[in-house]
Amino acid sequence: MLENSQGASFSGSYGLSGLKEEQRVPSLGSSPPMSPINMESQEKIKLERKRQRNRVAASKCRRRKLERIAKLEDKVKLLKGENNDLSVMVNKLKQQVSILKEQVIEHANHGCDIGASHFSL
Repeated sequence: MLENSQGASFSGSYGLSGLKEEQRVPSLGSSPPMSPINMESQEKIKLERKRQRNRVAASKCRRRKLERIAKLEDKVKLLKGENNDLSVMVNKLKQQVSILKEQVIEHANHGCDIGASHFSL
């Protein structure tokens, strides 16, 4: 069994192919303290990972916001179309009411008094 500079032990064994393979066996002793330079680089790496996760999250949030806006714009377009259709229908119905009123008045003017008192034109 061999030991490296960090205290991990190695032992040799033969694998299925017949070649000798090394296996790592962690040592039971404590790991050596990290140097201040190594800790600083670890903190920089950790901070960069956090920033990258934040960039991804912000990008995802912006994409969802744009999708929501696009859906709302589609809904506005649809509702404006429905509103336009309903306005056209209202105008047609008003024209029909006007025509029917004229027909009733014409009918009453030609001597028909049945139901004339029922209409308040």
